Amino acid sequence: MKEKSILVAKTIAEWCQNNAFELDLHKDGKNYLKFRTDQTSSALTKECQKYITNYFESDFKIKTEEKVQTPIGDPGLRFDFFLPDERTAIELCLSVLENEIEKDILKAILDQRVICLIIVATNKSYGNTDYCAVKTWNQPAKLSLLKALKGQKVEPILVWFDNRTVEVILLE
Repeated sequence: MKEKSILVAKTIAEWCQNNAFELDLHKDGKNYLKFRTDQTSSALTKECQKYITNYFESDFKIKTEEKVQTPIGDPGLRFDFFLPDERTAIELCLSVLENEIEKDILKAILDQRVICLIIVATNKSYGNTDYCAVKTWNQPAKLSLLKALKGQKVEPILVWFDNRTVEVILLE
């Protein structure tokens, strides 16, 4: 297992708990979060990237906004975080995981350096709809994509958080 990468992903989730989200509602045994501030998700991602690189700068190398590298050129995609020593891409999903997961999987498949993709996500209330990150992760179509990713020799991991918990979910 990618110990440093998991530590970084958990620290990202904890940063989000303390700085980006607050409890919106509790429903069906699950906590749903909403943004704590009126900042955009891209501004919050930048703030988180700055915090994480400063927090771990003396421990190991973390690249932010790392370009996805392919043998056929620049696809114009970037990873939120990349740990070259563990060949791990970490994607922070501040919006709805259902809208982001396919793009994150594609980036991991395209970049031959990546052997582990960690997605950090939460349950989110958005408009009148509640999105559950773990439920999205376990949808049959998403599981098929994740298993295809694993077939490409890339281990997918979800680091899920709510207002008080951080949990690492491995693909069976």
